[in-house]
Amino acid sequence: MKNVNEKIRNIKKKEKFFINDKYLDSYAKICRYKATLVYVSLCRHSNKDQTCFPSIELMAKQHNVGRDTIMDGVKILIRHNIIKKIRIRKTNKQWLNNTYILIDKSKWKTQVGDIDLGSHVDKNKKPDRQEQLNRVAGIDSNETHDKETNIKVTNNGYLNKIDELMRYAKDKLKFPESHIPEHKNKFYISLCINKCDGIEGVKNIIDIVYESGNWKDKINSFESLYSNIVNIKVQKKE
Repeated sequence: MKNVNEKIRNIKKKEKFFINDKYLDSYAKICRYKATLVYVSLCRHSNKDQTCFPSIELMAKQHNVGRDTIMDGVKILIRHNIIKKIRIRKTNKQWLNNTYILIDKSKWKTQVGDIDLGSHVDKNKKPDRQEQLNRVAGIDSNETHDKETNIKVTNNGYLNKIDELMRYAKDKLKFPESHIPEHKNKFYISLCINKCDGIEGVKNIIDIVYESGNWKDKINSFESLYSNIVNIKVQKKE
């Protein structure tokens, strides 16, 4: 290192901010780039109480990305309990900028479909078709975590649960015969699991459809089940 003539940064100046090693070492690869951009900005603006209130526009400008990218990143961080978001109204009923709280790393969560935090990914390996579908659906091809039991299961074990859930849906909802490839049906049922926070959540949705004359005629495939989950939940609350 003696031959290095470049000027190195001066860490004694207060021109730095703190990011948890655990985030970059483990969570960045499961939360992906949108969440990481937001996390960097929130760490940059946080005070000694680990709160901050940068606007969506400011964070988007800092990273030269669109508002949607930042808002998606915020949702991902909230889902993993890495941050909390608080909205406050002024007396004239206008909203102030969101206030964000950075949660201690001991409280962070993993979700169904997150990749194993200790797994090794071969970046040079080209993913096959099923792996590509799994990545979009949020399933790791080697291991994942079952949120409901909080145990690690192999991919085969997880796929067995998907198969059981698919049989449950077919028995209840009596889907008509179709030529949709099985891997595509598994892709959509996996998205359902992620959207419903677990297998039991999907079963609850299937039961609602089964008991409702309105939805039963509209849900005739796993794709239509996934597409209507939000509307089914809203109708249940009403």
